[in-house]
Amino acid sequence: MSLIESNSLKISFILLKRLVTSECSLHVEDLKNIGKNGVFKMEQSNLNLDKQSETETFTISYNSADADLQNHRLNAGDLATAIKEMNDLLVKSDKVLNGKKRSFEVFVEAPAKEGSLGVQFLVEMLNPENAMPVLAAVGVVGGLVKTTFDVAREMNGHTYLDIETCEDSDDATIKLDGKTITSHEDVAVLISYPEIRESIKKIVTVPLENHEQPEFKIFKSTSTDTETSEAKIETVSFDEKAIKAISQLNTQNKDPQIVTLKAVITFVKINFTGKKGWKIKLDGKEVPVEIKDDNFFLRIKKATLSFKDGDEYNAVLERTSRFDGKTNQEKFSYALISAKKKRKPKK
Repeated sequence: MSLIESNSLKISFILLKRLVTSECSLHVEDLKNIGKNGVFKMEQSNLNLDKQSETETFTISYNSADADLQNHRLNAGDLATAIKEMNDLLVKSDKVLNGKKRSFEVFVEAPAKEGSLGVQFLVEMLNPENAMPVLAAVGVVGGLVKTTFDVAREMNGHTYLDIETCEDSDDATIKLDGKTITSHEDVAVLISYPEIRESIKKIVTVPLENHEQPEFKIFKSTSTDTETSEAKIETVSFDEKAIKAISQLNTQNKDPQIVTLKAVITFVKINFTGKKGWKIKLDGKEVPVEIKDDNFFLRIKKATLSFKDGDEYNAVLERTSRFDGKTNQEKFSYALISAKKKRKPKK
């Protein structure tokens, strides 16, 4: 446990684990009250906490050796970026792990402490059972040995390839170019998304760019009282070396793999008006195909090529493979480069 340093710039997040609706004046996606000269301004929210509610509080803290952060000053645009990206990280992670139905909503209110640049996020829990695993995987409430922030640091510029899950445990192996990382399956799935890695990178690095001896931390509060200076438990702690590793985080996945193959096919669905919407039978399976053979398609349009059920074609196909981190499967798409009707042997 450690206390939040008084010279740190703090951003507090309050996670409301309840089904009761709160009155919050500002949704984080509506954040726009940025003042001039780098001064961050927000209207005081009208948060109603009269009803009893269970809360989870965490704080992200930026610190450095130079005067600005020591004096609680941070560029308004950089702070707004951190707020937006934390919201995007939480909302996207929820969607990845729980589907389209949200398990929480994210709100923001002005800091309660006079003279502070802290910004409080209030996340209203719509489904705590689904929400808490998301927050643990992201790394804002603790509970996992390795979070998305930790894995992002360990990636250190390596390119993401795919993930391999374990049937008898919740662990998964994240495969990179040149190394592997083991983590909880939820963390592995989240880190497979480029936009999630992009949010982590911006949250950590944008506010600390060009600052001396930067530090980034996430604290989980041991109390629900945000007015007190209670003890905090670190869930993430990055020094200058770790922040540099995050700055090198590769936010792109491995490029799609394209191979050319020859095969005997039959057409099972034909579109006389467009190059998409076709289907072929390949190796006993029906698959969609895009027509890239202009001469072949021109003959179709001019009605100089007829099709009969069961006609076979010698085809050259272009197969593109992409890895889907959510389903942990490789997906294939096909394009027809050329096709020539297979001649039937003479009797």
